[in-house]
Amino acid sequence: MVERVARGTDPVVELSAREGPHLCRGPRVAAIMASMVTTHPLIVYTRPDCSYSDALLHDLDKDGVAYEQIDLEAHPDQIPEVERLTGGERITPVMVEGGLVIVGYHGVG
Repeated sequence: MVERVARGTDPVVELSAREGPHLCRGPRVAAIMASMVTTHPLIVYTRPDCSYSDALLHDLDKDGVAYEQIDLEAHPDQIPEVERLTGGERITPVMVEGGLVIVGYHGVG
């Protein structure tokens, strides 16, 4: 069962308690991440030529958020996992924390 939540003018945020990873898109992603309390590590898939990945990493560092970065150029074996998480897209950045998957940063990526 997927719950689709529209917040203001933001794109839809999809939340699912039973089906696979949760997929969130939109400019309020940072607020969602900031409000999370979890024991799961934050994993961030990036590419060195992606300015959105750079911006996300900068903001995470600035806010003191711990994360594990997986550079897809250095670890191309992880590309199938990113495609699985994003529904077949090769887009970065992708943040994963437990069952929550956030694609892009500030609604783009």
